[in-house]
Amino acid sequence: MFRAALVAAIIVVFAAAAESQVSVVRPGDGLRDPALDAKGTAIVRGRITSLESGKPLRRAQIRLNTAGEAGTPRTTSTGTDGRYELRDIPAGRYTLRVERSGYLPLNYGQRRPGEQGKPLELADKEVAEKIDFALPRMGVISGRVLDEVGEPISGVTVWALQVRYFQGQRKLVPTAGNIRTDDAGQYRLLALTPGDYVVMGSSRDTWPLDSDPKQVLGYAPTYFPGTPTPSEAQRVKIGVGQEVPNVDFSLVPGRTAKLSGTASSVSGAPLAGETVTLTQEVSGPSMSMASSVASAKVAGDGSWTIPNVSAGEYRLSVRTPARENQPAQEAQITVNVASADLDGLQLVAGAGGIVRGQIVTDDGSPLPAGYERILVRPRFVIGGRMMASVVSPDNGRVRSDGTFEVHGVLSDTVLSVSPLTAEWTLKAIEVEGKDVADQPMPIEPGGTLSGVRVVLTNRPTTIAGAVRDEKQNPAEGTVIAFAEDSAKWRDGTRMIRATRPDQRGRFSFKGLPAGEYLLIALDYVLEGQWNDPEFLDGLKGRAERVALADAETKQLDLVLQK
Repeated sequence: MFRAALVAAIIVVFAAAAESQVSVVRPGDGLRDPALDAKGTAIVRGRITSLESGKPLRRAQIRLNTAGEAGTPRTTSTGTDGRYELRDIPAGRYTLRVERSGYLPLNYGQRRPGEQGKPLELADKEVAEKIDFALPRMGVISGRVLDEVGEPISGVTVWALQVRYFQGQRKLVPTAGNIRTDDAGQYRLLALTPGDYVVMGSSRDTWPLDSDPKQVLGYAPTYFPGTPTPSEAQRVKIGVGQEVPNVDFSLVPGRTAKLSGTASSVSGAPLAGETVTLTQEVSGPSMSMASSVASAKVAGDGSWTIPNVSAGEYRLSVRTPARENQPAQEAQITVNVASADLDGLQLVAGAGGIVRGQIVTDDGSPLPAGYERILVRPRFVIGGRMMASVVSPDNGRVRSDGTFEVHGVLSDTVLSVSPLTAEWTLKAIEVEGKDVADQPMPIEPGGTLSGVRVVLTNRPTTIAGAVRDEKQNPAEGTVIAFAEDSAKWRDGTRMIRATRPDQRGRFSFKGLPAGEYLLIALDYVLEGQWNDPEFLDGLKGRAERVALADAETKQLDLVLQK
């Protein structure tokens, strides 16, 4: 059966200069995983072939990583016979991913487009043979982008979008990268998994109207076959390894708008001399791209103006650097631009809060080895608000005495704690005795929240079991665990988890907060679909209920449901 992998997540953000794009490093990224640094006795072997021809693929890249942990993976590549081998692997639970130019990447155990991979469980001295992959060719959409009179346009950014649940709603979001049209207006969107797509093009070209030079025109984001309205877009269906050519469309021109307003501090003082920046973002569950569109200096009275902005959704922001006895301050607002000018836009900059606390263990035992690597930071949310100061390398780093200090914390953000080894999990983040690990921090803008306790445990809760079909045979599928209380169904919460059974048909969830949960095993679930409250609500009547206490282990076998 065809097994297709998700396109690797690419997270990029705008970084001050026009058109500049940089990678965001999440807490724990780039830190070596101690489990993979250790020398073990397990071996993984396999062969990589082409799904279409069955021929071996050389130079395919294989990446082995500890399941659920950040870090640098152990890697190897195939030879001319398509074979690979990874040796000296410690016992543990791993993910395995294969990539090769011209082909879709695959995760171990993935059977269908968009499905989550499954873990590979290895014991000491185990030799996992025939961990083979048949890679499918990538799908491609190609075409030309034209102007309103049929002339080709170069430099148009073209996206392949799909409907996904994201930021509290279903909407069109990117699921692959983007490409720019060449001098003939041509584009090729690569690395597409089978499915239905919407093709969108955007351009920043502007020009004066011939009959009235003071009137400036620009292009609205346009969807194939040539509409500025997403609901009127035509779907393009892609099969396995299929290229769909001639997806041509013309951009829709319209009047540009002028944006104007004021920028001040919370005290009302104008931010004279600072820069207001306009960025355009395209965000989805797996990636986010943002780039500069325009900027303006703030005048002495706090006013600013950005002319000639094409239709679309943008983010306006202003930032003041940290000065002596004064932290950096920022303001961000989202604006939707049509053909009318937007006046009176207010940017009120404030400093993010400071969170001070200590990292401890739940039973008073010593902190885990290497705890000085741990970072306590606002959780990264694609397309969400985040102060620039948050990504400072040592912001939130745990000190030798177990204390930490996090700057740039906004009141709508949730803290993350990483990296943690497989033996340790986050039990709670306590503020005045209340666990706020899955809730926005209770902090005033520019305020300080002290006495926060980050509690780790090496006695995590566990729910483990097997998935079987109606005849009690081991079955494939996806297991979802979610809080029974729908009020706890929030993006990024620890109370919604999904996994695939390993090669032995076993599944497990470790580190769920104590509480009441519902569990269900389904034949196929699209990656991330379990974050959709409407989807979860439809599962409640069919799921098994489990009450979980601190440090408790529960055994639960599930019957696969279609």
